[in-house]
Amino acid sequence: MDYEKFFKLDQRPFKPTLEAKFFYRTEGFEKLSALLQQDLLPPLILLLGDGGSGKSTFVKRLPREVSEFTRMAPILEPTVSFADILRQALNFLGLGFKCPPSARDEELLGFFQNAVDESLNDGLGFVLAVDDADKLDLETISDLLTLSRLDPRWEGRVCLLLAGPAPDSSKPAQREPSRTPGPNQNFGHGPGQDQDQDQEPDYQWPPEELRQMALTVELKGLNLKETIEFVRHRLSAAGSAKELFTTEAFQSVKNLSHGHPGMINALAEKALMTAWASGKYLVTNSHVIQAKVNFDNPITVSDRAAKNAAGSGRQHHKISKRSWISLLSAALIVGVMAWLLWPSTKGLTQATQEIAQNEAHEALPLEPGPQATPSADPVPDGVLGLPSLPPSVVKLPQTGVTLVVENGQKMARLWQGGLDGPGLKAEIAAPDFKDPGLYLVGRPNSRSPIIFRYPPKTELPRTAAVNLWKRVETLLPQDILPLMVGPGPELAKSVPNVAASHLSGFLDRWISAQTDKKPQDMADLYAETFSFFEPGHKPVSISKTNLRLTLESEAQAAGEIRLTTSDPLIMLDPRDQNRAWIVFTLKYDSKLRHNIGLRTLIVEKTSSKDWAIVAELWLKEETVKS
Repeated sequence: MDYEKFFKLDQRPFKPTLEAKFFYRTEGFEKLSALLQQDLLPPLILLLGDGGSGKSTFVKRLPREVSEFTRMAPILEPTVSFADILRQALNFLGLGFKCPPSARDEELLGFFQNAVDESLNDGLGFVLAVDDADKLDLETISDLLTLSRLDPRWEGRVCLLLAGPAPDSSKPAQREPSRTPGPNQNFGHGPGQDQDQDQEPDYQWPPEELRQMALTVELKGLNLKETIEFVRHRLSAAGSAKELFTTEAFQSVKNLSHGHPGMINALAEKALMTAWASGKYLVTNSHVIQAKVNFDNPITVSDRAAKNAAGSGRQHHKISKRSWISLLSAALIVGVMAWLLWPSTKGLTQATQEIAQNEAHEALPLEPGPQATPSADPVPDGVLGLPSLPPSVVKLPQTGVTLVVENGQKMARLWQGGLDGPGLKAEIAAPDFKDPGLYLVGRPNSRSPIIFRYPPKTELPRTAAVNLWKRVETLLPQDILPLMVGPGPELAKSVPNVAASHLSGFLDRWISAQTDKKPQDMADLYAETFSFFEPGHKPVSISKTNLRLTLESEAQAAGEIRLTTSDPLIMLDPRDQNRAWIVFTLKYDSKLRHNIGLRTLIVEKTSSKDWAIVAELWLKEETVKS
């Protein structure tokens, strides 16, 4: 029985969704919605808030909310060229078919101008809303400001909305723009000072001059009353007719989430799962605290565990917001992958301190509900002695997950990448798999679970996969995950320290060979013959010679090639440590094609330092979207 049936819910109450019945209208949303329904629109709005405060949800939800008054085009992937931003807007407005890949920038601008004029002629305002605007360079911000006032007739009718994090006073001041941009001026960039779009912007967000120009809406955390209303609203929308959280549990959810809706959803769902796993029908304070440790801050291991247990400082890393693309397969050998995007917080000791040291608790706006005896044993203060991630998982990126099945132990462990390294998320009962190795296992939509493995095999462990999926599906809001299977001794085999750097360096060489258009360098990374897998097509065997000839032909016609990749998951095959999987999302742009998808390079070792690609799995986004 999954936790939905256990609590008599129709569906997951805290899942990411834009369904109207689940949407809780916060004070910040009401203010922003009212602004965008006015006859006279402000020229520039800054929507600021911490991670999880609801900025992205607002940008996605607002177009339908204000549709009677304003036409809105949301930009959800701003770290692209200005031309691609125009394409995103036109695609959302249903005008993408008018813009062939060969369309020049001035043509795209003309299409956009016509779309805005059409909205104004229909009596509607127009809003261009950009999420994650702090990822934009200053030149693109300048272009967007110029775009929003392209025509004098647009004044008061066209608005630019930029969503990004609230100012962080703890960050050192960086270069600010030197002037307010005019119609033909760059916002802090001189001519020819192009900034690499993959670099962090070299200014402090939001620029002070931008704040002076804008009307600012800053999203604050929900108070206790609003947090309770939020949780109850989501539970009611999912079919709950009973109170499922104690008063103390509500208080802990509010304190530990800081009232941010995204964090409330994440914490409340994991608290429900913790209570369900303990056989309790009421979520208590103990369940919320344990959920914080097991979900918000993955329990770390080895040296990092010792540091956390001793109260050491954290090591901060750059977090990539490019999520894995959810993909769907029509063939047995084709799998899909999506990465969890979990917020990062502190450990158990700090969790309880946050509750104990919180300023005066706000009065509960309800009668105290029934209490339940804490069902879960206290989580120990410290993490030493916990199992460690198998060395064969060479690299688990932040927000990445993988499931490790230890044959013979009837058990699987779910691991997640975090700020301080990999952490143990959960342990579940698991059947033994006949064949050890690497798999992608999942349940695309309502289909039966599917499996991808290499080398391809006709006899796949379907029964084991089905049984495993029944146990793991309630733990993940996704339809697939990578799977490593093997007996304990194989999984515990040590891996040379150079493996991670060599394999990461291999991917860098693969990317450079494409962007620099060096066909011979690219071909040198492949085996003499390799296999290529793609949905809807039979596997193809390609020789290195034919690959080089094809690349030489494309290099002459492709023009500039731009590649954007996510941080890869790298795993060695427990059956053979001379074989590895490198899995990452890829965006490819050139004159010849524009593709987004999931790429898996399967490489085999050819010498002490060199690897060669023996197979590729390529899943285009458009071929697998449902």
